[in-house]
Formats: sequence, C-alpha cells, structure tokens
Amino acid sequence: MGEYAVTAWVLSKPGDPNRTWRGVLLLDRRAESPLARGWRQILKVLVREAGA
Repeated sequence: MGEYAVTAWVLSKPGDPNRTWRGVLLLDRRAESPLARGWRQILKVLVREAGA
C-alpha cells in the first residue's frame, strides 16, 4: 500500500468552496502493470479509430 499527497475536489459537500478539508481518500483499484495499461490504451484508440 502506498501513501501519496493528492489534491481532490469534493463535489457534493455544501459550504465555503475555499475551505480546505484534510483527511483520508480511499481509492479502490486493482493493481495493474504499466505495460498492461499501455496496451489497453492502444486498444481503446484502435477501436475508436476503427469506428470513425
């Protein structure tokens, strides 16, 4: 598990838009290699271009 500094925006919380919220942001994703991610992006482009 990693710990990273991020900036996120809360879309459904009313109040002062300039207020800073501190806390924990949990992301639920499966691990994926950079090669697999790149290959998936290439396939997306090929499918999109084939449909044009």
